[in-house]
Amino acid sequence: MLVKPSYQEVREMLYASLRPVFTWDRIDELEYGLAGIHYITKAFRQEIANATEVLGNIFAKTVFAVQSANEELLLVLGIPKEALSTVQVKVIPEMVTVIGRFDFVQTVEGIKMIEFNADTPTITL
Repeated sequence: MLVKPSYQEVREMLYASLRPVFTWDRIDELEYGLAGIHYITKAFRQEIANATEVLGNIFAKTVFAVQSANEELLLVLGIPKEALSTVQVKVIPEMVTVIGRFDFVQTVEGIKMIEFNADTPTITL
């Protein structure tokens, strides 16, 4: 008879080998990365893919606009003077982020993007 591993055992199998590189499965001693599976329909997956595509294009245009802006506008937008030269570094238009994700919430009107998150996966200790 096979014994089904507990949630904690599955979680440990999933994250233990990753911890030398990524430490974000636990933050402040609290579980952050989950080990459960949430099944979705093909239609919902397509809705997320479509929203991601559209929002990704908007994000890419915004990056280009900011990179092309003059210093006066960047300062008005709240970019610190010390960061201006970095903000204006041109990147490949098709690859404006390396680590980033849109966080969505499902509502009765459809999915809504609640956050563009690009920092959590890069936290290291």
